[in-house]
Amino acid sequence: MAANTDRLTLGLVVNPRTRLPFLATYNETTDRVGIWDARTLKLEGDGYYETDEDSEYFPPAAETGYPRVHTPSGVKNKGVGNGTALYTALCLGAWVEDYGLASLDVGPQSGEGISSGPGASAAAQKWWQAAETHGLATSEEHRQDKEFSDEDFSGQVSTSDMDSILGGDDYDITYIDRLELSGTRLGEEETYYEYPTDAALSNSLIIARFVIEVEAGPRRGLLLEKDAVEEIVDADDTEVAELAAIYALNLSGVAPGVIYLLVSLLEQGNVNPTLMDAFLKRATLGKDPEEGEMFETYDPRRQNPQRRRRRTNPKMADINRSVREIRKTLGWDALVDLP
Repeated sequence: MAANTDRLTLGLVVNPRTRLPFLATYNETTDRVGIWDARTLKLEGDGYYETDEDSEYFPPAAETGYPRVHTPSGVKNKGVGNGTALYTALCLGAWVEDYGLASLDVGPQSGEGISSGPGASAAAQKWWQAAETHGLATSEEHRQDKEFSDEDFSGQVSTSDMDSILGGDDYDITYIDRLELSGTRLGEEETYYEYPTDAALSNSLIIARFVIEVEAGPRRGLLLEKDAVEEIVDADDTEVAELAAIYALNLSGVAPGVIYLLVSLLEQGNVNPTLMDAFLKRATLGKDPEEGEMFETYDPRRQNPQRRRRRTNPKMADINRSVREIRKTLGWDALVDLP
């Protein structure tokens, strides 16, 4: 059986479509950034940064100032918005590296954001194009010109061409032995995309940033134990981007360890006690407002057996309403169509 391995946590990101949180980590052995499903604590997908400055894939990094990323395997559950969570995790990783909070191998070009360009897979291109349409990413056209030196053009130039170049009536070129030229070969226009950290933060896609090591088991997935949560909360570098985003998350089926982490972060931020009580109630019931009204069941130990039925809790309806209202302020609704 494979042994547990360490992962460097980067923080929490969110899928704006499902509103579910994902833990972002960095594998220091494979240099890959991964996202872990908050319900199962299993790896959902990963990607990596282009580190070869001489690679044909590197130019977007050189031009934008942001590391070029690759996501060859994508995510396991496709078409539901998890791709956005993965790219946001890569964006978070670049932010962590650029701030010097941890050493990630992002290549020779570091910056608070990520980039992409020619050579990306069809699925990746689809995401970047959609991200630009929805205002999360931007693009620019660039042309990669390449210098050449002492290149033989003998077979590409005719004697009549040389006659014209040299002055027409003054020359009658009959044979070209060797024609060597140096210069610049003009490249084709290519599209480079960039996704800056500021865009992730302004759309509340990065929930929190924290850098500690946790274990990942081959069967149990990410081992988010109580001690790890307490270390996250106590760390000086832990930063919650927006408390309202934590409150507005989808808590349906979220693992107890992640709930404990979210509650701890809210407590650290001195969130309003009323909102904390509402958050705990939602976490206990485990149903999201978008799935319909939440219900509570009469306790048979305190209620007449003849009345053992479900009823809508008016207070729960108010909580649902407050969650929906807060979500409208976070920018998630505008990004629900991202793959």
